[in-house]
Amino acid sequence: MEALYLDCGVRRSQLMRVSLGSADAPVMTRSHALRHIGVALAGYLALWGITATLGVPQVRESVLDTVRAGAGTTTGEPKAIATAPVPLLVRVHYGDRSFDAVEWHLWVFPVHIRLFTERFRIF
Repeated sequence: MEALYLDCGVRRSQLMRVSLGSADAPVMTRSHALRHIGVALAGYLALWGITATLGVPQVRESVLDTVRAGAGTTTGEPKAIATAPVPLLVRVHYGDRSFDAVEWHLWVFPVHIRLFTERFRIF
């Protein structure tokens, strides 16, 4: 039965058991932890970059199309500035001579959902 578990030719007396609390126990090394942090940071930055390059223009154009469709209340061509403050979140500041507004959108690749809108009337 012993040969079944120790097929590599090592006897039980040669095996060394290390308790989990021991200083010799294998622990997550600093380089291993840094690798995990680096991968997480790279993923975060990649999502942010995708949001900034694909999501911001898509949401901005969608908001402008919506504002232009209801153009009866506007007095000029609406302008919009969109930013991605964090990954998957797009902030659009838009308006014309008569109003100003800020919208926050959750952007998940081709779909975006408006989360919050704040409008200001300018006289």
